[in-house]
Amino acid sequence: MLELMKCPMCGANVSADEGVSVAECPACGSEYFVESSKKLGSIDEAISCKLKNLRNIQSDAVGANDIGSISKSSYDILEIVAGDGLSQYYYAYAENVLGHNAYIKDYYGSESVNLTPSDTRRVLSHVYEYSDLRDRIDIESFIMALDGVDNCDELKLYKAQYATRRAMEDNYDDIPRDIFVCHRSTDIDVAEQVVTELEEDSHKCWISTRNLRPNDTINYWDNITKAINSCSIFLVISSEDAMMSKDIKSEINIAKSLGKARVEYKIDNSVHTSLFNDFFDGKMWVDGVGNTKRQLADLCIRSFREIDRAKYEKSMEGKSYNTNYSNGARENIKVDQMLQETRGMLYSLNFIKAIEVLEEVQKLAPNCGEMWWLKMLANNRISDEKDIAGVLADYTSDINYINAITYSSDHEQKIIWTGLVMRAKENLVARQSSTNNHNNAQQNYGNPSLERKITDVLNNVVITGKNIANNVKTTFNGSTPSYYDNNKDNTFKKTSANKKYHEEKYRKHKKEEKAAKKKSPILPFILISLFIIVIAVVSVVTMNVDVNASTDVNVEQEVMYNNVAYTLNESKEYYEFSHVEGDVLMVEIAEEIGNLKVKFVDLDYFTNNYIIKEICIDAEMSAHPLFTNSSSLIIVRGVGFDTITEIPVDAYRNCTSLVTAPKIKGLIKINQTAFYNCTSLTSFYIGESLNEIGERAFYNCDKLYLRMPNEKDSYIFGYFWDKGINGISWLK
Repeated sequence: MLELMKCPMCGANVSADEGVSVAECPACGSEYFVESSKKLGSIDEAISCKLKNLRNIQSDAVGANDIGSISKSSYDILEIVAGDGLSQYYYAYAENVLGHNAYIKDYYGSESVNLTPSDTRRVLSHVYEYSDLRDRIDIESFIMALDGVDNCDELKLYKAQYATRRAMEDNYDDIPRDIFVCHRSTDIDVAEQVVTELEEDSHKCWISTRNLRPNDTINYWDNITKAINSCSIFLVISSEDAMMSKDIKSEINIAKSLGKARVEYKIDNSVHTSLFNDFFDGKMWVDGVGNTKRQLADLCIRSFREIDRAKYEKSMEGKSYNTNYSNGARENIKVDQMLQETRGMLYSLNFIKAIEVLEEVQKLAPNCGEMWWLKMLANNRISDEKDIAGVLADYTSDINYINAITYSSDHEQKIIWTGLVMRAKENLVARQSSTNNHNNAQQNYGNPSLERKITDVLNNVVITGKNIANNVKTTFNGSTPSYYDNNKDNTFKKTSANKKYHEEKYRKHKKEEKAAKKKSPILPFILISLFIIVIAVVSVVTMNVDVNASTDVNVEQEVMYNNVAYTLNESKEYYEFSHVEGDVLMVEIAEEIGNLKVKFVDLDYFTNNYIIKEICIDAEMSAHPLFTNSSSLIIVRGVGFDTITEIPVDAYRNCTSLVTAPKIKGLIKINQTAFYNCTSLTSFYIGESLNEIGERAFYNCDKLYLRMPNEKDSYIFGYFWDKGINGISWLK
């Protein structure tokens, strides 16, 4: 009697010669163990069809490295074909990625892995490319124990692949870098050229093709968010394709939520979409149409300026604006705001309005270096520092320029150095062109020796720093080319010759200023009076806010309370949560202010936050808020959650530090992936009203222990709702 057999790979009916242990399926061409096929002989047609579909799903999932699908399809196959060596490996691999490394350890250490020759090759190929580098010792032992292969050759292949992957690990490290390069895949050639140019100019860059770990689909957006957060500026390679890309839109929104400095390198003439227009907020882009060496040089200069500005602004957080006011205390914050507004006016070519604002700033802060610098730009109709290269020789005797040099801080002078360097490049290129009889000066930007000269100039500018800025007027003497004629080595080393002269001039200026103060005995009294007035005004304003916060709130359109801003609605019926001031670790949103209720309606305000550790929401909520990807968040609480009946999709997804979530007595439903990957969550209150938990709701919550108050059959569960959690107890 012929024994019934089914192919363990596709479920088709098969037969094999007597005494053969491994055969080939005529239906799918796969090798299979005859013993396994005999065990499947009695399964019905429906299960055979299911097995074939599961194998196809598994194959596609492995190709896409879809970890969740690999785990589920492999698990389902093992329920049909117990001991299937290939599925055992794929399941162990997927669980290892999800943080459960016991499975892969057991697999590598097993003495009886059932693999056909073709399955062995699949497993080894996958191990070489995707295995965890930490498992090197176990993998080497596994390879040496395999049957039917040249163990020594396979071990050499693995070691070579391991060495290559190990060398690439530095690219995937989560470390601070200067520039995050956001680009569309169709613009990869331009993006990689931009990275090369920026890194040659000493900027460290992050780009997905090099620094994003391949095949790590489960952590893709986490890694992107971390990279954007750790970079100083966010650079977009802007094109029509880029503006239509969903991924780029997502990255832009992340950068916007993190308040990142931004630069646009525009490589075509497409019109801005609303998102791009809003994101760059009127800032002029760097023209990259044609992508020449000169345009890349402009991008390097702009990047230097933005990085320096971002670092400066970070260093000034919580401090008053750095101006050397000669007439006592002033409205520092107002000056800062006016200067920022002026920058925007220059970018939008509104020079007349910019000059009007700067005149007002001059009255408040006559010794503010940046004010004089911006005034010089506005008077010369220069929208951006990069444009000063064409007019430097004309404005070195400008009184605004001289005052900018005299009063500017180190940070402000660096911006001026940038302009000097660009002018230096212009002259070096022009002189080189003249020597070589070239008609097009831009051709020389590709000359290595010329690039070295330009680099030398830049380095010497940075090294000699403030001395250069203080001596620039005499050194250049109104003519940049003549300066280079007198400095054949193309450096700024000889600028120190005038140092003594300028030091004497500065001392004389200070002496005269001091004498003038002595002649004005009333000045100290004026300064003291101004100081007292400012303190009094601040005190009164503070008292008003405190009083209004507790009593007469109707007169306050905006109220600050515990670093949280609230806005009165138009009908003055309630306050609405507005925003959180600064980087605070704990946020408390009040239930009411004075005699008015507070409402929380901005439900995704706290997503992608890497600062806040504790959030208390006592305000009335329209629905449960989202805290997705807030990796520093430890505690969420508040009476505002008492009226919630449903936790939405991804509500706490990837909140890896979350220990405590709010107790919600009337909770009816927890949607899919609500607590996905909350690896620090230890407990969550389940009330008797709960009847539905969605797919992977508590997936990978490996410290969580749930107490379920009802019988198991009374709940609706999604796939893998509890996969990887610590434990469950059923109380009824």
